[in-house]
Amino acid sequence: MSSLTASATAQGLGLGAESAPVAGVLALLPEVVLPEVTSESAHPVLRSAALKLLHLFRRSLDLATLKQLLPHLVRHLRAKETVVQTYAALCIERCLVTGTESKYGASATAAATASGIAVLSKEDLLAAVPLETLFTGLFAVLENEDGAANEYAIRSVLRVLLFFGEDVRNILSPLMSTLGGALAKISADPINPQFNHALCECFAVLIRAACAGVQGEQRVAVVAQFEAALFPSFQTILGSEIVELVPYAFQLIAQLLYYRCSAVEGAQGASSSGTVPAVYTQLLPALLAPAVWEARANFASLVDLLCVFVVQAMDLVVDGGFLQGLLGVFQKLLASRASET
Repeated sequence: MSSLTASATAQGLGLGAESAPVAGVLALLPEVVLPEVTSESAHPVLRSAALKLLHLFRRSLDLATLKQLLPHLVRHLRAKETVVQTYAALCIERCLVTGTESKYGASATAAATASGIAVLSKEDLLAAVPLETLFTGLFAVLENEDGAANEYAIRSVLRVLLFFGEDVRNILSPLMSTLGGALAKISADPINPQFNHALCECFAVLIRAACAGVQGEQRVAVVAQFEAALFPSFQTILGSEIVELVPYAFQLIAQLLYYRCSAVEGAQGASSSGTVPAVYTQLLPALLAPAVWEARANFASLVDLLCVFVVQAMDLVVDGGFLQGLLGVFQKLLASRASET
């Protein structure tokens, strides 16, 4: 089985012309692999091997098989064995990847459908597994001590968030609670860069999904929820100078500030900066300090954050006496070809 899988992988890379090994594996999927996944009593080693094969040959599964497998994949997220949990999360992520909506989503989905690859819709997924059940299973992996920084589980969470978009607003509170707890943990011990990146992307996607469909006081209230959940961790990250997470913190702060200010933008007699809490203004001296600009990894997120201040809350910059420092920062950036763009 392993040799067949390796041969199939090689052919996928254009390294072989033989099609018989792939056909052999595909013939085994309904006869051997699927029963191991759907069984209640399969041995963990066999189950993890079966899940790995499903991940590798996901493109060959039809829609009916995918819908049949989804409840079992979610069930395996609660397995005792971390390897089974991980492969289950990886399979779920792969099941959704083709149909994910992004700036390339429509063309990618159309191309997949034209190629005969089964693409799940939101309705297909919800008919097989309730959204709350799916997230509960994925969060069970993150709450497992052995999988606390499981990059495959958090990538699966990110994929589900992208897949459902604004529909996740209905379960915003439990999502923020669990993901906020994960951020607090990595703030103390950021051991896995891939996990850190995917977790912060989860927040970026979640903030966008939660704020995009609401305006005015509703958006301000949503942003306030995120601020309450995230700013304690941001203060730890920035205060302790956790270099692995500082750029992500600035990125998310810029996103929150933008949505808070734009919530009242254009309202008659409303000042967007008048709604900005003091915690944002207190960041300005640190943002203009030379030390924070020494790390090039901070440049992009810092510039984004300062641009939000300039566009959305310029009166705070001027009234606080930060204009000269702001101009000095941009002069410094423009002086070097490495940072002028």
